[in-house]
Amino acid sequence: MFYMFPRMVKPEVCDKIVKDLLNNNLKPATVGSLNNTSRDDPEIRKTSIYFIPTKIKSKASDLAWHFLKQANKECFHYDLTLFEAVQFAEYKDGAFYDWHKDANQPDAKNNVRKLSLSFILSDPDTFEGGELQFWNGTRPMLHDMPKEKR
Repeated sequence: MFYMFPRMVKPEVCDKIVKDLLNNNLKPATVGSLNNTSRDDPEIRKTSIYFIPTKIKSKASDLAWHFLKQANKECFHYDLTLFEAVQFAEYKDGAFYDWHKDANQPDAKNNVRKLSLSFILSDPDTFEGGELQFWNGTRPMLHDMPKEKR
């Protein structure tokens, strides 16, 4: 199940968020393992990331949490008690993140991620790819919303 907010943030706000976040120390992304560890695996994921600390005021985090809470209120109705650090990812030419689950197992405190949010900050007319796809067990399902409404 998913919930969408198509084109809710002004392009100039997205540009400012990207500019601000690119000033941080982005690191090569890793992938998670079943035992809650991570590893470098360029066959699955090749991109650079930065986790915005939850204690730092950030427009990106504020927007992400706003939309996450709104989607939960409208559709999912979970009792949300914990918010994880927002992950900013930069995808340069040739970068990708293959099929994956956003969360595998509870963390050390038995917390389980209930919701994930994908927030595309770039103008979709300036790049190829980036489609949010869901795996239904036998084949990928690409959301069929027209590009101009994404």
